[in-house]
Order: sequence, then C-alpha cells, then structure tokens
Amino acid sequence: MRHKERRFVMKRFSVKHDLSAMKVGEDALLLGAWASVPSDESEGRERRVLDVGCGCGVISLMLAQRSAPGVKVEAVDVDVFAVIEAKENFAASAWGGRLHASRCDFAAVEGKFSHIVSNPPYFSSGVRDRESAREVARQADALSPATLVSHGASLLEEGGYLSLICPPEWLGELERRAGAEGMRLSRYCEVRTHESSPVKRLLLEYRKSEEAWAAEVSELVTHTPGGGYTQAYRALTSDFHIR
Repeated sequence: MRHKERRFVMKRFSVKHDLSAMKVGEDALLLGAWASVPSDESEGRERRVLDVGCGCGVISLMLAQRSAPGVKVEAVDVDVFAVIEAKENFAASAWGGRLHASRCDFAAVEGKFSHIVSNPPYFSSGVRDRESAREVARQADALSPATLVSHGASLLEEGGYLSLICPPEWLGELERRAGAEGMRLSRYCEVRTHESSPVKRLLLEYRKSEEAWAAEVSELVTHTPGGGYTQAYRALTSDFHIR
C-alpha cells in the first residue's frame, strides 16, 4: 500500500510533517504568529533569525512570511529526519532562498542573531516511535529553560529578542535565568483553551537590554464553548490559517 503523505496546508505555503518526530500543532502556530520578527535591515546589517528545534520548519516559514525580504532564517534540530523534511519544505516555498536548515545541538550554535524563536519539546506528547522518542528526549534536555536563556543570551545582539512558548511551570526558572543573563521580559501572554480553563501555555518574549520597562501582558483564549476557534485566535493567525 502506498504511503499517504501528511501535509499541513496554510494560505501561502504547506508543509510535509511525516518524518519529523513532532508534528505541526497549535503551539507552533501560536508562536509563529505571535513572535516578534525583524521588520527591516537596520543600518545595512543582515538580520538573522534562529528557529531552535525547528521540526518540519513550519515556524521558520511563518517567520519568513512575516519578516522583511532581506531577513535570513536559520533552523536547527537534532532530529536528522526533521532537518530533511524542513529542507524539503523550505525549497518548495516562496522564501527558499533565505531559509536554511541544519542538524545541530542548540549549544553548538555560534554567531549573532537579532531574534531567536523556540517551541521546545516537553517530552509529554506520547511520541511512540523509539528512535523519534529518543531524539525528542535528547532535544527536550538540550532545550531546557536554563539552556534556552543562557546560550540564547550569548547569541543575541544587543536589543535582540528570544521568543518561546512553554508550560506555565517553566516561568520561575526562566525568570531567574533571564535576570542573571541581562534578559528582560518584554511580552507575556497566558494561553487558555477556554475562558474557564487553567493556563495551558505561556507565550514569552525576552529582550537583551539593560533598560527597564513593564512587560506587555495579555491573555488568549483559543476555543469557543462549541469547540471552534475564538475570534482572537483567528485574528492572530489570519495570515496563515485557511479556516
């Protein structure tokens, strides 16, 4: 029997996510639509964005769609199959010339970036395949709150942003690490499935800066009582979701 390709279709691109251990999900779509992106090429400098734990590359593609034409997006993952799939998805898109994927541990990444974005695996998703589960577990360990903030701070340009989506229980360690690394919380969004639901995820954005400011705080409810998407979720993802 011929294998049926699994494809996630967006308004301006689509992605295959058969090979990647982590499939396209709501977390990735939220982060890809919410994270700050470079809007221009400041003072002639090339703007570089890093997608950490890229999977099939859906967040990288969302960032490429949203950012200025000269912005380069680099994607890294420890899962070789995810990288293969990301490269295929990039090549099939309208932004293939400024997207690059490579197999690499986050701790081994070098260089400077204006933005870093990550939807880290929490290793609670029930990945069944033994090899895929091993890679996800490896990446979950490599993308701990401490590593994301400490190594992220070393890679960011002054004024650069680190954007991520994570469980609420990560907040305490992220805040402690951020303070030690000169990273300040600039945006904070609590995500709930329904109005009465507990907070399921946090969308967080840290900025590397010595300046002090009050973080922009918001809340997002993703689903209506009837099970459909809320108007707020539709507005956030309107450039991507077909539904």
